Amino acid sequence: MNPTRISENKRLFRKFRSGQTGALLEILESERQSIYDYMMRMTGQVQKSSETIEEVYISLNEGILTELQTYEDLRLLLYTTTRKFSADIWNANTSMLENSAILANVDSDPLGEDGLRQVKFQQDLDRGIRGLKPFEREVVYLRLVVGMAFSEISDVVGNSQDAVEKSFQSAIEALSKTIGKSQDEIEDGLHRICKHPMPPRSSPATVNLSMVMEGIKTKPSGVWSMKRIIFLSLVVVLVACWFLSPSFAQSVVEYLRNMLRSMTGS
Repeated sequence: MNPTRISENKRLFRKFRSGQTGALLEILESERQSIYDYMMRMTGQVQKSSETIEEVYISLNEGILTELQTYEDLRLLLYTTTRKFSADIWNANTSMLENSAILANVDSDPLGEDGLRQVKFQQDLDRGIRGLKPFEREVVYLRLVVGMAFSEISDVVGNSQDAVEKSFQSAIEALSKTIGKSQDEIEDGLHRICKHPMPPRSSPATVNLSMVMEGIKTKPSGVWSMKRIIFLSLVVVLVACWFLSPSFAQSVVEYLRNMLRSMTGS
């Protein structure tokens, strides 16, 4: 995902946290293509990849989303959950598959000599990344296509950051040697790699926004949220009253207890 899209998603996430319902859907729609491509490169299964995205999005309930503080938290959750939901078919051998998005470019209007070279480079990159060891393939994809930091990738794949960095460097060197391009050219090409085309679907991202947004609106946004300040103030007042006038404090406690009983019906 390009830096501009990441910056936009960060902005949308701040809007989402402030209670703007449509912002979450925009983020999920922008992530859908990369998550699908991620799954296709790690599983090679069209139907499973499509179904898993829906399962991941449906799992985004109020309890989960209200704990997220940044866009990076949400992105990490999406990819970690995707991986967990596909554990039974993860790390499949996809080296023999072809990306139809690249083939479509070849069959389109004449591209000219430069355009054909770019298509050939994309084909080489696509085949090259498929031919990597599964762990290297995943690390390279998350780093260069999704745009994750090495620390985030470490969290997704469940391995040390040191192992992630070493695998990334090893993979880039291998691709550079296989394709015959510099490491900088390889990394730049992978930033813009053609993603697998997604099957058509009838509805946008699936998530119960009404419930989620209620939770977001009422969730304290920090340690010193207004609700916590009021609660702590009441506690301080009650403690002070207890020392200054035990009988008064006892009556207040009894009043609150009776009010709680009436509310619960017990």
